Amino acid sequence: MPVTQTPWEEMVDRAMQTCISVFGDGPASIIVTHYGGAPYAVDGIFEAQSTVVDPSTQLKIMSNQPQVSFRVSQLQQMPDVDDEFLIRGVSYRADTPIFDGHGTVTVPLTRNS
Repeated sequence: MPVTQTPWEEMVDRAMQTCISVFGDGPASIIVTHYGGAPYAVDGIFEAQSTVVDPSTQLKIMSNQPQVSFRVSQLQQMPDVDDEFLIRGVSYRADTPIFDGHGTVTVPLTRNS
């Protein structure tokens, strides 16, 4: 994984660590399996619903699509489409991850059937 390099990225990482400790499901509560890799546990913030902003109208739209957010520094590699996540006993598959460029990544999820 990319190592945190700038003071700003270090601050973002510490802020996200605090957010995860408050809003996360608990230590190592999410199991991540990257394509072809071994599963591992990591902390993150799971949201069963999310808010999306329509870029053409700027209106907020509530979506039922779940998502999970991580500190990049805690992942073995960046999430990719079709990586698998086990959260609260439910299996999900990653849609296109959204990396903020400053040390966090949010992964929209689709529930596996």
